[in-house]
Amino acid sequence: TVAASPTSITEGGTATFTITANPAPASALTVSLNVAENGNYAAPGSTGAQTVSVTGGTQSYNVRTVSDNVDEPDGVITVSVNAGSGYTPGSPSSAAVTVRDNDPAPAAASAQPALSVLGNGGVTEGGPAHFTISADSAPSTDLKIQLMVKDATNGSNFVEAYDEGRQTVIIPAGSTSADHHVPTTDDKVDEHDGVVTVMVEDSSSKDYVKGSPQIATVQVSDNDEKATPTPTATPTPSPTPTPTTSPTPTRPLVVHDDEDHERPTPTPTPSPTPEPTPTPYPTATPTSTPTPTPTATPVPTATPTPTLTPPTATPAPTDTPVPPAPTTTPLPTPAPTPATTGATPAPTPTPTPVLFASSAGGSAGPVAPVSTAEPESSGGFDGTPSGRLGFDRWLFILLLALLALLIAATVSYLVYRLR
Repeated sequence: TVAASPTSITEGGTATFTITANPAPASALTVSLNVAENGNYAAPGSTGAQTVSVTGGTQSYNVRTVSDNVDEPDGVITVSVNAGSGYTPGSPSSAAVTVRDNDPAPAAASAQPALSVLGNGGVTEGGPAHFTISADSAPSTDLKIQLMVKDATNGSNFVEAYDEGRQTVIIPAGSTSADHHVPTTDDKVDEHDGVVTVMVEDSSSKDYVKGSPQIATVQVSDNDEKATPTPTATPTPSPTPTPTTSPTPTRPLVVHDDEDHERPTPTPTPSPTPEPTPTPYPTATPTSTPTPTPTATPVPTATPTPTLTPPTATPAPTDTPVPPAPTTTPLPTPAPTPATTGATPAPTPTPTPVLFASSAGGSAGPVAPVSTAEPESSGGFDGTPSGRLGFDRWLFILLLALLALLIAATVSYLVYRLR
């Protein structure tokens, strides 16, 4: 059998059980036990299947308990005798010991105060923004409250950096409110009015809860005058230059005929040369003028002198008649050409006229042609009494003069354009 004594202990004590054998065994008897508990008091390894050696008629068996700091309900430790070899379980075959908890019950949780925040009117920059944090019930100890302070969000700057962000305010024990002041800066910058915001944050120690309203704002007015904007000068557009037409300089061309008379060659009409088209201010981009294509000057063909037939029965004249001077065709006005020109073809020689004279008998015969050789004693260029140059030489000189004038006009034109 098994019995417990005492039947109640406090946690941390030892539960004692007595095992009795009747009749007493002549030698040590091993008895099988089962230890169980209701709660959490028995020391580790002391529950479950256990054994005890009974010598004589009785034997004590102890179960140690553990004292902790956890408030918990009371428990029970039970020891039972299991069937085994050399004995049988008697009655009672089990016993129980009550284990009492020795930890105090936790104090009843007090209601957490709910906090709210209000802003107290508006201020002008330089003055503090006032906020009041209120609790719906007075705390029994000083209550530390976490706040979040934010400056204006419209670009204005009224609060210094060290006065923004997370801030702390304390509601004293037995009180239901506390004030928090946010300093503002009086600067010289004209800026928009703005608001300073204060928000109640969650308690890290669960000492309070957020009530309503949990966010408040205070209007901050700027006291700086607006700067007068500087007028911006508008640039005056420059007038667009009007292109002008510059006449091409020309020189009058004089041609000598075979009578040593000068006749002016018609002056070519100046063609307006287009000026570069100016680009609007600030930069003018000139337009290049195309160079005229050189034109070869045609050489007039001399008109051959007709053959004269003398009348019948007319005596031969004493003086050799001079053929009439051929009429030259007017040359076209040369166009301005570059310095390089084509070769001028050689002049065509004029045939010498043949004269006929009639004799007294009525027969006519050819008269010997006039010699064009220059006699050494003659004072003229061709040996004639009048000193005139031959037609072919006049023509050659005239062509040379025209070519010289053409080159001079071309050089003048190029010099003018290069300026």
